[in-house]
Amino acid sequence: MKYILMSLTALALWACGGDDEPDVPQPSVATTVTAKYQVSLSDDLLKVADVTAYYVSADGTVKNEPVQTSPWTKEVSIAADKSFGFALKYGVKSSADIDTEKEYSIKTTESISYDVKDQYASSMASGKKERTTLSASVMGEGVAKYLANISSSSAFRWDGSSMSSATIDWGFNADITGGYTDTPVSGDPATGDGE
Repeated sequence: MKYILMSLTALALWACGGDDEPDVPQPSVATTVTAKYQVSLSDDLLKVADVTAYYVSADGTVKNEPVQTSPWTKEVSIAADKSFGFALKYGVKSSADIDTEKEYSIKTTESISYDVKDQYASSMASGKKERTTLSASVMGEGVAKYLANISSSSAFRWDGSSMSSATIDWGFNADITGGYTDTPVSGDPATGDGE
C-alpha cells in the first residue's frame, strides 16, 4: 500500500508539472525614442541674431527657449509613436552693434541623434540625422534683411521599421529645405531625407 501511495503521489506531481510550457518571448515592439537635439551656431551668428529653439519635449508638447550658447543641446525620451524634432527661428538682436563694413559668417548646423528602444529596453535602431541649414557670408549692411523671417525644422517619426520625415506644427512657418546626411550608428535602417 505504501508503494502504491508513493506511486500515485509521483504520478500526480508529474501530471501537474506537465502543464508548464516554456516562456516564449514576445516580439520586439518599439516603445520609446531617446532623441538628442543639437545646434551649432557660428560666433558671428550668436553676436547678431536672436535664435529661438522650438522642440518636442518628453510629454509630446512643443516648448521653446532662446539659444544663447553654441552648441545648444536638449535630450528627450518620447513615446515611439510620436513625432519628435526641433525648429529654429531667427531674427536680428535689437541690441546688435552691426558693422556695415564687416563681413559676417552666418552658419548653423543641426543634428538629431536617436535611439529606438523596445519593451525590454533593448536598442532596435540608432542613428544620426545632420545638416547645415545656413551657410553664408553676409556684409553687415545686409544682415538684418538676411535674417528676417528665417526658420528651419527637423522632424521625424519612427514608422515601425525606419525613421521617416514628419510634420509638426511649430506655431510659425518653418520651411528651410535641405537634405540630411544619414550617419548610421548601429543597425540604422533609416534612409529617407528630412524636411
